[in-house]
Amino acid sequence: MNRDNSSQNWRLEGDYFEGCNCKTVSNDQKDALTKIFSGKVGGFFGVAANLIEEVLGVKFVPIEFSIEAKRRRIKIPTTTTLELEVEGMTGSNANKELVLVNLAFTVAPGYDPVIAHSTNTHTMIME
Repeated sequence: MNRDNSSQNWRLEGDYFEGCNCKTVSNDQKDALTKIFSGKVGGFFGVAANLIEEVLGVKFVPIEFSIEAKRRRIKIPTTTTLELEVEGMTGSNANKELVLVNLAFTVAPGYDPVIAHSTNTHTMIME
């Protein structure tokens, strides 16, 4: 995502990804997900869409996601492979992750987001 300082809007460079089993998802389901993530149905993505001036395309690709203890990993393979890994931070109780509570604005209402730090980020451009 690039910020053009001459305007107050952002332009989404490249594809927008949504994890799905692309072989079994119907066109109606793809259309519904496109409307949700483009902000057309409101909510968090509706607010975030106000920052984006132009969406250059939507592409459905499989996303690999895993949780192992306090680590979360995501891998998005396409022409550019993106791999991210974060680890939840702990406070005085080493068995519990730190969370943010009672937020006025969240991606998933009713879910207390975990505070995490990046342990691995990898991007590979495939020719």
